[in-house]
Amino acid sequence: MANIVRIAPKTWEQSGIKLMKKRERSIILTKGESTMRNFARITSTLLATALCTSAAFATTYSQKTYLATRPAGVNLAMEYTTWNDHAYRSNKGREHKVHSHLQATGFYQDSTNGKDLGKYFGIGNGKNSFQVGDQAAIEAGTSEVDGRFLIHRADTGDNIVNLGTTAPHKLAGLVSFNPRQELWGVRFDYFQDICHGLFLKANLPVVNVSNDMRMRICNSVPQTVDDDDAATTTFSLQDFFAGRVNVDAATDPVNQQSPLTKAKICGKRSATGVADIDLALGYKVWDQEESHVYLNLGVAIPTGRKPNGVYVFEPVYGNGGHVGFGAGLDAGVEFWHAKKCSARVLFAANYRYLFEGDETRTLGVANGSCNTPCPTPCGSTSSSSGTGNFPWDVKSPAQPTTALITPRPPKLLQYYLVAADQQQNKPLQPAANILTRRVDVTPGSQLDGIVDLNFKCSGFIADLGYNLFWKEREKVCAKSLSCQTACDGTSLDVNYGFAHPHYSTADLFNDQKTVSVETTPIDGKFINANLSTAPATTPSTLTNKIFAGLGYGFEISDKYPTSVGVGGSYEFASNNAAIEAWSVWLKACISF
Repeated sequence: MANIVRIAPKTWEQSGIKLMKKRERSIILTKGESTMRNFARITSTLLATALCTSAAFATTYSQKTYLATRPAGVNLAMEYTTWNDHAYRSNKGREHKVHSHLQATGFYQDSTNGKDLGKYFGIGNGKNSFQVGDQAAIEAGTSEVDGRFLIHRADTGDNIVNLGTTAPHKLAGLVSFNPRQELWGVRFDYFQDICHGLFLKANLPVVNVSNDMRMRICNSVPQTVDDDDAATTTFSLQDFFAGRVNVDAATDPVNQQSPLTKAKICGKRSATGVADIDLALGYKVWDQEESHVYLNLGVAIPTGRKPNGVYVFEPVYGNGGHVGFGAGLDAGVEFWHAKKCSARVLFAANYRYLFEGDETRTLGVANGSCNTPCPTPCGSTSSSSGTGNFPWDVKSPAQPTTALITPRPPKLLQYYLVAADQQQNKPLQPAANILTRRVDVTPGSQLDGIVDLNFKCSGFIADLGYNLFWKEREKVCAKSLSCQTACDGTSLDVNYGFAHPHYSTADLFNDQKTVSVETTPIDGKFINANLSTAPATTPSTLTNKIFAGLGYGFEISDKYPTSVGVGGSYEFASNNAAIEAWSVWLKACISF
């Protein structure tokens, strides 16, 4: 009789358990592989969408006087590495619950797209440089900017077509811009569990911002102002942009000129302060071991620095003094787990709408009247278009068809010299001194979002993700003259016109009795009625950032979970109206 092998019930039970565990592991692996495939599909779709969207934003802007950069505190990539796992999951599997979480992150950021930013502030020739021409270059047509309108050198003995050979204008140089921005500081993040799923979160960045136009002038040739005097005075393009050209009546009565006091370009400028406080009140809609969904409402409280228009590319920390309101989302799902290791995919987004606020910016000059009403409590007007170009023909009752030989259309008009209507024996001044004024600015919508692949194993935390930042085009409204007089007591009811290079400051400007081309405003127009907000408006932009972080979590005691981490990122922009930069950071987190 054949031997029958009997299996004890206990053995059957053990075998069944082994099969079940094996099957469970197989199911887990299958789910993990499926989730990874889905994650890869979602990620590739998001990246493809981001690339297509970036292509739609790919525009090169120029002839701008102001750039509103991304606020230092709006940075989910820097905030979430290590911190999300620490603050949102510290109570998972713990007997002693913690409810307060604090993070401090030290960071450094340096921009990399200087040439593109140089084009942004340039004259629209497709380069980050331009040629300021002397007399020979002007007459040969090789000059892009007419130096006669920057430093005044009247020669009334010449005709109006050119300066002749008796006293040629010599100011010249190849000017280039290669702007750079450096940021460093510490940001503090706080997360507080309140009760019944409610929570409060806040961030407060303390930032030092250093901006430098890095202007370089090659082949610089200075201009002599009073060559009839034994003690001659010469000024260079560097002197002009730095605000050092000051010619009074004692120096030269026919070439009086005040220095540039607004929109100056001179060296590095720095500012330090709290770059706005962001507060959010949220609710944990879904909070499980493997997944979570949190929603919040947030407000941006402006504590940063407002621009004052003294320098181009001036350092501004924060969003320029605007209150913001919006909402946020934080969600995550675990797609793989094995012993002490796990992997999750995280999604987070913050939306803010920044409301209208008062700033000081340098406007441009429009081509004709293109002002449209812009409703504000005080009443204002804004320019809906305009390139900042007059036709630039010298037309007057005396000589109605005579044209001035000068680059057309003229560029860099905000620096050309102007005179006040009916002024006499008074200095000319750069138009920027008049064009820089208070404006109403509405930044509008901005969105900061991330997709983060988060790994955790035996205390180590690794993050690899993508960050998208978008903001819409600003709305800038130039306050009307009556508004400025009524609101801040500053009277700007005097008309200013561009001065002819042969105008003598000893003469009456815009003399209605003795009409001459030299004393008539260029085109017979005044800049006050032809303001353009286009140069002072930052366009819509979209940036893409790749970031990574590595952290380690441990406990000082059962009551104080602690984490430390490092991270870095690189941000590239869809157009030249945003800063591309690399950044690194160190962080420490503690719960209590």
